[in-house]
Amino acid sequence: MLSPTFPCPHGTHRLLALHERMDIDPDWTGAGVVVAVIDSGFYPHPDYAQRVLVHADATEARIREGSRYRRPERYSWHGQMTTAIIAGSGALSGRHYLGIAPEALLVLVKVSNRHLQIREADILRGLEWVAHNCARFGIRIVNLSVGGDFPSEDLHHPLHENVAHLHGQGVLVVT
Repeated sequence: MLSPTFPCPHGTHRLLALHERMDIDPDWTGAGVVVAVIDSGFYPHPDYAQRVLVHADATEARIREGSRYRRPERYSWHGQMTTAIIAGSGALSGRHYLGIAPEALLVLVKVSNRHLQIREADILRGLEWVAHNCARFGIRIVNLSVGGDFPSEDLHHPLHENVAHLHGQGVLVVT
C-alpha cells in the first residue's frame, strides 16, 4: 500500500511511514519485549491499547495502578505520540504506519497532573515505581522523554541516580 499523499505549494508529496524514513528492519518487531513509557499522559489508542500491561498514575503520593485509563479526555499529545512511535501496530492504517516495535508490550506511567503540568517529583515517583516493578512486569526498556522542573548536571541528583539504578538492573533507559 502506498503512503497517502498531501498537496503543498511545490506539488503533491507522499507521507512516508517511519519504517520507510528510518530504514528499520521489519523483522525487529519488539515481540516479547516490555517497554515502560514515562510521559505526560496516554489515550487508549487502538494501535496499542490491547498490549498495555498496566497504566500507572504517578502524580499523587500513592501511585494508582489499573488497566483502565483515568479521564482519557484529559491526556497529553506527547505521551500519545511517543507511545505510537515506540509501539504503534498500524491497526488504523492497515499496518502502514507502524511504530519501531509494533509488537512490544507496554507499561504506561503518567506523570502530568490534572493541570497537564509535569513536575520533577512525579517523574521521580514514576521512575521509582518502574524500578520497583521491573521484575513484576518484565520491563527491559524505559522511555523517558519528559523533563523536570530544573536542569541538573549533578550526578547525585535523584533523577540521575534512579536512571543509574535502572541501568544497573539491566534496563535500557532512553532519554
